[in-house]
Amino acid sequence: MVTMQEIELIHDWNDHNGTQTKPAQRIEFDDETLRDGLQSPSAFDPLIREKLDILHLMVELGIQAADIALPAAGQRAIDDADAILAEIASAQLPIFPNCAARTVISDIEPIVDLSQKHGLAVEVACFIGSS
Repeated sequence: MVTMQEIELIHDWNDHNGTQTKPAQRIEFDDETLRDGLQSPSAFDPLIREKLDILHLMVELGIQAADIALPAAGQRAIDDADAILAEIASAQLPIFPNCAARTVISDIEPIVDLSQKHGLAVEVACFIGSS
């Protein structure tokens, strides 16, 4: 019987031996923490103040974009997106916001309304609502 050693099953991302090279082009990150990251049954939905703190930490880490909400999920999601966009605008944060939406007009309209309210471009990250 063939058995695998632990070293063959687990890659140690911290062991680089100085052999890594930088990628040829810039890597960009679109962080899902504030929206999709909360979908796990074991995750809790932070208060808006905590979400704003996380937003500032994303900026400090150099994250370029963030999925901030799925406004069609309800009024709390709309209110959170509203507060996050207000913070991005007032603090002039260098992060590009996007919101998730199904490919239906009723999901996209609140995102357009929020974008117009805050004078910020907000990408609509559409997905097909199916299981």
